[in-house]
Amino acid sequence: MTMDINPFKELFSSLTQISQLNFEVWDDKGLVFSSGPDGTDVSISRQIEDFSTYVMSQAVFQHACFNGQQAIFGVPIRNEEKIIGTLLAYGTNSKKSSKPKAMNSRKMPKAKEMETLLTRLTGIMEDKWIDVKERNEIAEELSQSFEDLHLYSRIATQIKTLRFSNSMQNNLVAEILKTMRVDLSFVMMPERQENNVIVADENNSVKIPNPESFVENLLNTIPPDAPSLAENYFMVANSLTNTEYSELHNHPFRFLTIKIYHKDKFYGWLGVVSFNIKEKFRRSELRLLISMAEQLATVIANTDLYHDLERFIINMIKSLIYAIEAKDVYTRGHSERVSDYCMLMADHLELGKGEKSILQWASILHDVGKIGVPESILNKQAALDDEEYKIIKEHPTRGYNILQPIEQLSAALPGICHHHERYDGKGYPNGLKGKEIPLNARIIAVADTFDAITSKRAYREANGAEKAMTIIDEVAGTQLDPYLVSVFKEIYNKDIACGREEQTFLLEVSR
Repeated sequence: MTMDINPFKELFSSLTQISQLNFEVWDDKGLVFSSGPDGTDVSISRQIEDFSTYVMSQAVFQHACFNGQQAIFGVPIRNEEKIIGTLLAYGTNSKKSSKPKAMNSRKMPKAKEMETLLTRLTGIMEDKWIDVKERNEIAEELSQSFEDLHLYSRIATQIKTLRFSNSMQNNLVAEILKTMRVDLSFVMMPERQENNVIVADENNSVKIPNPESFVENLLNTIPPDAPSLAENYFMVANSLTNTEYSELHNHPFRFLTIKIYHKDKFYGWLGVVSFNIKEKFRRSELRLLISMAEQLATVIANTDLYHDLERFIINMIKSLIYAIEAKDVYTRGHSERVSDYCMLMADHLELGKGEKSILQWASILHDVGKIGVPESILNKQAALDDEEYKIIKEHPTRGYNILQPIEQLSAALPGICHHHERYDGKGYPNGLKGKEIPLNARIIAVADTFDAITSKRAYREANGAEKAMTIIDEVAGTQLDPYLVSVFKEIYNKDIACGREEQTFLLEVSR
C-alpha cells in the first residue's frame, strides 16, 4: 500500500525550519521523504533504517539516541489499521555514522512531547488519507449512480410504454449488460418463453457454452426458502461459497436476480451474472434492478389488459358485423371479403404494419352504419326511391358516429366515413375529389365496388368477376382512383382469380 506524502511535504519542511528537527517518512522499502536541508539527498544511515524497521515491528512509539547524546524518535504510520511506514524525527546535526542506542526515558525529558507531536502528525496524515479515500468512494458511487440514472433515463420511455414488445425487452437487457459491466444479463419467463432474452458479453474470456441452460440452472437452484425472496430478489456474492452454485461453472461468479412480479402475479426473472468477483453488487444496483423489474412487470400487466381490451373490441366488432348481416342477408360475408381484398392491395402497395392494421379495421367496419338502416330498405327488391336512397347515403356518416367514441379505432374513421366518395368529386358524404379522399377510403371503394358487383343483391343476381373487372375499369378516373384500379387488377390476376378457380374446383369436387 503506497503513501501519498505530497500534501504533507510543506508542513514537514516548515516544522524543520521552526524546530531544527529533521522529519523523515519511511516504508518497508526505504526512505520515502526527508525534510532535511538537502531533501532526499541527505545520506541515509543503516542505523536509521534499522530504527525505522524496529518501530514498524513494535507498532508503537519508540526513541533512541546516537552516541548517548543525539535523540531520534519514531511512530508507526497506519492506513486502515495496517502499518505502512514510520514517521521519524531527529536533530538536523546528528552524526549518522554513530550507532543508535536505547536510551532511558528519564534522560529524555521531551520524549512524551515528541510522542504527542508525532502521533498528532501521523493522525493528520491518516485522517487525510481516509478523507481522500472516502471522497474517491463517494465520487465512484456518484459516478456509478449517474450511470444507473443514465441507464434508467435511456430505457424509461421504452419501459413505460403501454405495449410490451420483444425489442423493448432486448434493449433493456443489452443496456443492463453494458451499464452494469457484467458478463451476462437476462429476462426469463417460464410461461412466456418466446419473450426470453439472454445477452452475454462476447468479449469476455470466460465462455458459457449454453447460456440458456446455464441461466435455467441458476434459477432452478434458488432455495425456495431464501430470506431475500421476501423482498423479491436473490443474490450469490461468490459461487465458491455455495456448493450448488460452484458446480454450475468452473469459474467463480456472482449472481443477482429479481422477480418480475405485479399484484401477486409472477412473470419471471430479471438478472445478471459477473465472473469478476473482486467487485460486488452495490445496493444502488440492486435498487435499480428492482425498479426495472417492477416497471417491466407493470408494462406486461398493462399489455395483457390491452390485449384483453383488444379482444373485447374485436368481439364487439364481430357482433356489429353479425348484426348488420342479420339485417341484410344479401351482404353476408361482404365485409370480410372487402377486408381481404384491401389487405392484398396493402401488400402490393407495401404499406407499413400500422397502416395495414388501420386499413383492416376500416375495411371490416366500412358498412357498420347500415345497422341504422331499416331492413325494408336493405332488402328491397325494387329500385330505391329518393328518400330511401337518402337514408342509405347516411350510413358512412352514421358508422363514423357509432365508432367515434372508441379511441382505438380513431385512425380508421376517415376510411369508414369516406369510402363512398368519388374520384371525380360527385360522391358522398362530403364530395371530396381525387387525392383529397383518404387513401384507405379509396382502397376500400375499389374492393367494395368489386364485391358489390359480384355479390347477389335483393334487386339483382350476382355478376361474374370478369364483368365486374370490366365495369371497374370503365369507372376508373370517375368513380374510382385509376391507380388503385390498376393495383386491384394486378392482385386480381395474381391472387383473386386463382383463389376463385380453386374454390370453384373444390365446390365441384364436393358435389
